[in-house]
Amino acid sequence: MRPLLLFCLFLASCAHPPLPTPPPSLDPEPVPVPEPFQPTPEPTTSWRTLSEEVIPLPNHASCLRLSVRGSEGEVALSVVRFDSSSCTLRVIDQPQSWSFSDLLGDSMRSVKAIAGVNGGYFHPDFTPLGLMIADGKRQGQFTRSSLVSGMIRVRGGEPALIWNSESPDTANASDLLQAGPRLVDAGQPVTGLNRTKLAARTFIATDSGSGWLIGTAHSTTLHGLADLLTSPGLISGLRIQRALNLDGGRSTAFYARTNDGREISHPGWSTVRNYLAVVPR
Repeated sequence: MRPLLLFCLFLASCAHPPLPTPPPSLDPEPVPVPEPFQPTPEPTTSWRTLSEEVIPLPNHASCLRLSVRGSEGEVALSVVRFDSSSCTLRVIDQPQSWSFSDLLGDSMRSVKAIAGVNGGYFHPDFTPLGLMIADGKRQGQFTRSSLVSGMIRVRGGEPALIWNSESPDTANASDLLQAGPRLVDAGQPVTGLNRTKLAARTFIATDSGSGWLIGTAHSTTLHGLADLLTSPGLISGLRIQRALNLDGGRSTAFYARTNDGREISHPGWSTVRNYLAVVPR
């Protein structure tokens, strides 16, 4: 038995003890690296002003000559800003279908206008498209269409921009002009406006209070003009609530008379049936 015992003890001395279980790792769980801080960008307008010139006009009105840039490129604006507490609007009938004289300047001077633009549309026979009231005289017919969708109405010296869908009331209006399409309603661009046709535009706009604009834009689409007019801060201190397109293209015309009597006049390329004038109240 002794040799066997010695042999077992010899084998036991040759066996390796089991390796110890490794301790759990002391390395902490990886912590996600935070993304660099990205501040929320401030809302931006799609239009920005490149240059601006402000020219004082009588009765606290002003002429603004702006160059702005947006998605449609660079647009030049000639705008007259006025307050209806000191100025009002007049429709000037211009029945001459063709003339080589200064119809724009002559028409503005005839009513001692502070400023003015071309007015509404007209038929090939030169009759007004839509209703026109000038000096209390009614011509044309009240029209409802996608093109002629609003009107400028003056009653008791107070101008108003009214949609055809709201009221056809033209009683006691001293001046009235239908035009369109609508550009801005409740401070927002009207949906469905053309986005492709660039042209010279004429427009009228209001903050639905006493603040008003009339002006021209060279050149933009109807949608672009609506977007431009609703861009915050583009016209300082005036938040446009409603705007209406007037006749444009070759008819586009602009006039302003400065405090020192100088005239700024861009008469356009075609004879128009009527003008919209800013006059002292």
